[in-house]
Amino acid sequence: MVRRHDVVKIPVEQVQVGFTLAIPSEGGLPPRVFQVESVTITHRQAEGEPPTVTLSSEPLADGKPWVLEYPFGTQVVRVVRTYDDGT
Repeated sequence: MVRRHDVVKIPVEQVQVGFTLAIPSEGGLPPRVFQVESVTITHRQAEGEPPTVTLSSEPLADGKPWVLEYPFGTQVVRVVRTYDDGT
C-alpha cells in the first residue's frame, strides 16, 4: 500500500493554522509533512524588505518547533487529502 497526497500550490500568505504542507526533501527523498501550528506575518517596511510569513509546527522530539520563513508570494504545497492507494 502506498500513501498518496492530493496537493495544491498556494501563496504562503494564505496559509492558516491547521493546514498541512508538503516540504521538499533533498536527495530525492519524499516530501516531509509540516503541520502548521502558528502563523506570524512580519512587516519590515522600514528596512525596505518585503513582508515575511513565519510558520511553526508543534515541538519536535528535541522539544523545539520546526520553523520555516518565506517572503510573501512564495508558493508552498498544501496537502488537501491523504489516502492509501491499494496498489
